[in-house]
Amino acid sequence: MKRALYKSIRQYAKSLTRYSEKVSVKFDPDTIHALRSNFKKLRALLRWQRENREIYTPFKSIYDVAGEIRIVQVATEMLEKKGRAPGAFRNWLSIRLLNKKRRWSGMCNKRILSRLQGEIENIQVHHRGIKPFFKKRIEEIGNIIVAKPVSDIALHDVRKKVKDMQYVLQWLKDRDIKKDFAKDISVSQLKHIGKQIGAYNDTRMLLVLLNAYRRQEAPRAVTSNIQRLIHRWREDKAMQREELISQLHEVEWLSRADRRHYSSSAKK
Repeated sequence: MKRALYKSIRQYAKSLTRYSEKVSVKFDPDTIHALRSNFKKLRALLRWQRENREIYTPFKSIYDVAGEIRIVQVATEMLEKKGRAPGAFRNWLSIRLLNKKRRWSGMCNKRILSRLQGEIENIQVHHRGIKPFFKKRIEEIGNIIVAKPVSDIALHDVRKKVKDMQYVLQWLKDRDIKKDFAKDISVSQLKHIGKQIGAYNDTRMLLVLLNAYRRQEAPRAVTSNIQRLIHRWREDKAMQREELISQLHEVEWLSRADRRHYSSSAKK
């Protein structure tokens, strides 16, 4: 298994270089999404193996800028699908997107990508145990969702942990590697949870952009329209949040009893 892990980690690192070069050409939304998903897969395997995060830290800044670009792209798509927005706000988004693209172009360079490749080439894969990896994340997610209230940042953290589990579980499944624990956790379920939290976070970030525009740029003539948009999206966000928290509480393996079960089984 160690050889297969090392091969996958190297492949993900090489794919980051390929996607980065494609993004720099035309900033296609699907390519940006693929780049960020690929980085999450690489990071999940490295976290499983408890590798030093400094290995991928140089690329993290590029990943973050790609996320900032994606936030504006998704916000624009949401406005097109669900309702009109003042032209002045759309122009503001376009300028913001252009500035993020310029930042990407100034930050993404071959030196950082070559450094990542070099770090990956030299890592030593030890094949860490699978149980502790899942146990830790199940406990952390469970502790987050029983807190009142659950903050938006905490929900985003839940998504990161769910994605870690999803990508490691998918890696095991693709290689027909059987696991004798957490049998009620499936890739499809983790994907669904991640997608639901992702949709909620998209709404949250659209509201962040609307509020930033209202405070910084909005001319008086469109302030009332922006306020109405903010009110509408706040209502959507509240409904999404209620449904999301309810769904998380219904996940069997996140119940307190199940968390104790996984905790005890991981020690065996």
